[in-house]
Amino acid sequence: MMISIKKIYTFLIIFFPILSIYRSPIASIDMGTFLICITGVAIALNKKWVIELQRKLLPLILYVVIITSISIFSVSLYAPSTTVLMRMLRFVILLGIFSFCNKDYFDFDYGVHLLQKVTVIASVYLIIQFLVYNASGYILPNFIPGLTKAQGLTQSNVLSEYANFYRPTSFFLEPSSFVYFAALMLVCSLFLQEYVEIRNKNATAILITVAIIFSTSGQGFIVAVITWGYWFLKLLIQRRPNRAKIIKITGVFALMLIIVPIIMRSEIVDNTLGRIFVEDPNAMSAIDARSGGYDVFNTLSLFRKIVGMGFGNLPDNMYFSSIADILFTLGIIGLIIVLVLYLKLFIQGKLFQKMLCVVSMILMFGGGLFTATYLLFYLSFIAYRKFELKNYKKEDGRRVV
Repeated sequence: MMISIKKIYTFLIIFFPILSIYRSPIASIDMGTFLICITGVAIALNKKWVIELQRKLLPLILYVVIITSISIFSVSLYAPSTTVLMRMLRFVILLGIFSFCNKDYFDFDYGVHLLQKVTVIASVYLIIQFLVYNASGYILPNFIPGLTKAQGLTQSNVLSEYANFYRPTSFFLEPSSFVYFAALMLVCSLFLQEYVEIRNKNATAILITVAIIFSTSGQGFIVAVITWGYWFLKLLIQRRPNRAKIIKITGVFALMLIIVPIIMRSEIVDNTLGRIFVEDPNAMSAIDARSGGYDVFNTLSLFRKIVGMGFGNLPDNMYFSSIADILFTLGIIGLIIVLVLYLKLFIQGKLFQKMLCVVSMILMFGGGLFTATYLLFYLSFIAYRKFELKNYKKEDGRRVV
């Protein structure tokens, strides 16, 4: 039986963050981008050029093209002009494919169930990595054997980074990348049940949370606390909590009362919180490290603060969180465009989509979520609007179509 092009497109969106780590047959293009582009061409031919764009992204796409094209010829570049141009083209092409394809070709139900399976496997593997390292000192690989890594990455590069402080990453380059991936399923597990039946959703959410804590990612820790906190608050303020919900709340709280004190006394949390807040004046916390991009932005002229330096035109020796990245490359105008985009998506979205918008903003302020890879990954779920075409009914406590 032939696999539908909708499932192929959805499969690639879910695996995009993992596939983008590896090199495609074209050396300068990662595997995820290569396969998404091929699929986009196939969909374009299949649609016979009847284009139905998701117009919400058009202001961002147009501004990226205009300001970057002008900047290549008018400002000093921090990278070769060909590199800046390639970064812009990748961003614009991938967002263009999303705008063109996602409305009709993203299979939401299939995507959620596939995401659950992949996230559970990734979470279990991260926990195994942590346990094996602490038991034997052996570091399990985070690369898929046999595939060539993009950007000159090797396993030895990764191992050298763990010489002083090991942080498990599952199948990803770093713990933050795992958090970006897993946080989406955490939100779906806790807030999506009204639209898609997710089996073992509470167990999935707990497993993901444990893996996020074991990753020692500070921003992941914050996302988990806020997501679970709102979930508890939502259950408690409901007007008529039934017996099952009362038992659920009591059970989860009892579990937390057992687990949290153990975790809070562990080295895991000490390391995680230590990366967020460092008391040593000679050391640098994760917050300090993420503020450097704003310091560089403040050195720009007023005009460049407003319009930006051009997409992808960043200093190589400085960390930029996504918000700092947007300010530096696209300016205040670009940041306003991005914030308006997410505000519209927040207002128009269902509860789980509103939560994904909040999580996205948290990860943009502290991390690097503003990339074509993770924009496609998150927006595929946030921008989905065909819930009204589903006809879920309750029978014997289960949802059926």
